[in-house]
Amino acid sequence: MSNNLIENIKELLYSTDPRSKPLALEIMKAMELTWEHPQFKAEKELINWLGIDIFGKKQLELGNKQLQSLPSTICRIQSLEELYLYSNQLQSLPSSFGQLHNLKILYLNENQLQSLPTSFGQLQNIKQLYLNNNCLKYLPISFGQLQHIEGLYLYSNQLQSLPSSFGQLSCLKYLSLSNNQLQSSIDSISPLQNLKWLDLRNNQLKSVETKQLSKILPHTKILL
Repeated sequence: MSNNLIENIKELLYSTDPRSKPLALEIMKAMELTWEHPQFKAEKELINWLGIDIFGKKQLELGNKQLQSLPSTICRIQSLEELYLYSNQLQSLPSSFGQLHNLKILYLNENQLQSLPTSFGQLQNIKQLYLNNNCLKYLPISFGQLQHIEGLYLYSNQLQSLPSSFGQLSCLKYLSLSNNQLQSSIDSISPLQNLKWLDLRNNQLKSVETKQLSKILPHTKILL
């Protein structure tokens, strides 16, 4: 069996084109290929792990499943637009997580995440991102590449500062940073002129800085 043929089938399976998966399955049937083929081992393991055939789906619900890790194979599912991973026990994400380029909604809240992979910034279609109730101490510098994000929820983490790229999130409208350990934020947040709502309660910010921020963002509802 040609390795090129197998790879072509895999490309069809992981494609965003809804016509690709049926075509891949037709080719597999014609060639009498099944998931038992050795070169489909990763795909078979992913299907067994999820309990469903995920290929071609736009939404995946894996909340409250007591997951401690994610298989890297899941990062190749280019069709995913919504991914729900809330209320698990994830401490980290695969380094290739950023390959999920078409994600628009991502729930990672209520896990045990201590950091995010550098590739996270490649999720440039994200609009709503929930990272609250984790153990994040910092965000990668690539975070500023999420330039279509509108809602970002980072409350109840351990953040002491924000990356210098944070001010590049120009589409951001709703930002929650309450219950962290932020000591300074004005340089990172002041460029976010489209903010409608900002929650900075329960941090370690100086009153002088919070007053400055209120002047810089006069049209933003700020909770202090």
